[in-house]
Amino acid sequence: MRLDPTTTQALDQLRKTIDAEATHIRANRDLTFEARQRQIARSWVAHRDAAKALRERLNTNAADERRKLESDLFGLDGIVGWRADASTRATASVAMRDAQDRVRSALDAANSSDILKQHPEPVLAELLKRAERAGDEFMARAVAEAAIDRSCADVVNAFSAARPAIEPAVDRYWAIAHTHTRARDVMNEEMAFALEPPAEVAGLSEWEVNALAGAAVAL
Repeated sequence: MRLDPTTTQALDQLRKTIDAEATHIRANRDLTFEARQRQIARSWVAHRDAAKALRERLNTNAADERRKLESDLFGLDGIVGWRADASTRATASVAMRDAQDRVRSALDAANSSDILKQHPEPVLAELLKRAERAGDEFMARAVAEAAIDRSCADVVNAFSAARPAIEPAVDRYWAIAHTHTRARDVMNEEMAFALEPPAEVAGLSEWEVNALAGAAVAL
């Protein structure tokens, strides 16, 4: 995953602090090896947990951002505006549901075809073309939402290119929606937030390191 500069800097600082604290503890020869190991374990666990908290906070923020973008792009407010009166909103709601149903029906029909099975992009591209010709924004948005869900990049690009005002939001929604769709993405995130343990605890299991960190330091 691609981290923003602030997160990268925070993780770099955590790694530097771990190294600095481990070096300082190793230099204290008034402590036994076991005592130094426990202090190093305590330092590393604290910083490891800080990295975990940072990751969880970023994922929570991304989820919140996704919900907002989804509402802005594919909700009623994104099409008719939040100032629309009740009658306009009611009509828009019916139109939106109808568009979503039509997209779903077209995809279901395509799935029953051996030729188009597992290939929704041609179907969505044609639906978008018709929607653009008819000036049917509800249909166009329903198609775009389905295209993002199904990773149909060309359809999404065609949709956003015709709407430069919302193109950045569409791009951002695509990026967030596809962050954890592959095992490789999850693995890359694990690696990005991993903090290498100091040598004194590197060969221990997580349970053993946690136990050391919670133990009293003996002189």
